[in-house]
Amino acid sequence: MGSFREEKGMLAIERQEQIVSQIRRNGAVRIHELTKQFGVSVETIRRDLLELERQDCLHRVHGGAVGIAVAKQYHRLEERTEENPQKKEELSGYAAGLIREGDIIEIDIPKYRINVQLSDEELDARRAAWSAPAPKVTSGWLARYAKLVGPSSKGAIMEL
Repeated sequence: MGSFREEKGMLAIERQEQIVSQIRRNGAVRIHELTKQFGVSVETIRRDLLELERQDCLHRVHGGAVGIAVAKQYHRLEERTEENPQKKEELSGYAAGLIREGDIIEIDIPKYRINVQLSDEELDARRAAWSAPAPKVTSGWLARYAKLVGPSSKGAIMEL
């Protein structure tokens, strides 16, 4: 595993083996915690993580690293976010149209959910009353642009 540079009495390979062991145990490691644990610089830990990533032992993320299984879940999420972007954009506009000032909104980051705290009856009433907003611009170049350009999630490319 990795290079054999020695720093503060421990070989890089020994440090890297311990890092892999921690990821297997905990699922992730943080750079600032590893620097304290091993008494080495941030750059040393970054080199270790880079080497371990080259060996497919982990996936580097901002501030640390995660195990390969976690990284694969993350990539699946990225793929899902790119599926059906136009439909998702339409749905998000619809959902936002149901929200009123004063509503309590719950954001659950680990589950990727946003919930508005409303009774089923109130939500059903809002759905029944909802209608798509009229375009703000109905003529000229901006109206043409709005009609022909795809969603921003796809780069806002003009479809002719």
